[in-house]
Amino acid sequence: MSEENQNVTEPPVREGIRLRSKILALSAAILVAATIAGFVLYKNHTKSTIVLPPHLTASQQSDYLAYKGDYNGAQKITAGQVAKAPSATAKAGLYLQQATIALNAKNYADAKKYAQSAESLQPNDNTASLLGYIAAQTGDKAAAKQYYQKAIDRLDKNADSYNASRQDYQTRLQELGQ
Repeated sequence: MSEENQNVTEPPVREGIRLRSKILALSAAILVAATIAGFVLYKNHTKSTIVLPPHLTASQQSDYLAYKGDYNGAQKITAGQVAKAPSATAKAGLYLQQATIALNAKNYADAKKYAQSAESLQPNDNTASLLGYIAAQTGDKAAAKQYYQKAIDRLDKNADSYNASRQDYQTRLQELGQ
C-alpha cells in the first residue's frame, strides 16, 4: 500500500476511536452522577427514619425523638398528648415539655409560645423562670428581669426549696444587671 493510501485510511479509524472514547467518558460520567444521586437519596431516607424502641411512654418517645434530632416528631407526639390531657395541670406540664424540647433545639420562638401556654394554664415560679430564661436567651433583659421577679414572688415560703430557689432567681437577676 502506498503512503498516500495509508494516510487516507487512518483518519476514519482515529475518528472511530475518538467517538468511542467520548461515548465511554459520557457513560462513566452518567454512572458516577447516578451513583452520587443514589447515595444522597439513601442518606436522606435513612436519616429521617428513626425507629422508636418498644414499650416507651409517649413522653419517653418524645424525649427520644428530640434526643435523636427529630424536633418535629418530638413536638408532634407531645402535641397529641396535650390534646388528650385530662386536666389543666397535665396540659401545663406537657407545654413545659414542649418548651424544653424547643429550647434544646434553640427554637426560642416555639419555646416562648409553649412556655406562655403553660403559664396561662398554671402560673408558678417554674413557668415564670422558664419565660425569664427564654427572654434572657433572646436578649430581652427587661422581660427576663420581670419574669425572674415574678418567679421570686411566686415561691412558696414554706417549701424546703424556698431559700435555694430564691437565691437562684436572685443570681439570675444580678447576672442581668439588676
